Amino acid sequence: MNNLSKLRKDIDKCDRELINIFSKRFSVVKKVALYKKERNLKSFDPKRWREVVDKMMLLSKKNKIPEKFVQSILDSILKESLRIEENIISKNSKYVKK
Repeated sequence: MNNLSKLRKDIDKCDRELINIFSKRFSVVKKVALYKKERNLKSFDPKRWREVVDKMMLLSKKNKIPEKFVQSILDSILKESLRIEENIISKNSKYVKK
């Protein structure tokens, strides 16, 4: 195997890990949504959103990853998380176990 093939395999492994991490995150998001639903809490918590963004921006600086890039990805992840929560909290949720 040449160097480029090896490097591409490494990238493929990283990509699989990213998907697994997204899956784990969204699984926890569903649990959070059920918790909020049981306690009649709102899906959107602006304070928590800000905390997550701030922590990730600091981490991106520390790891020398462009902030704009991290902000873009984080925005997508948080919006999808919120969408999942709102679906679960709504009355006709397909995620809620019956």
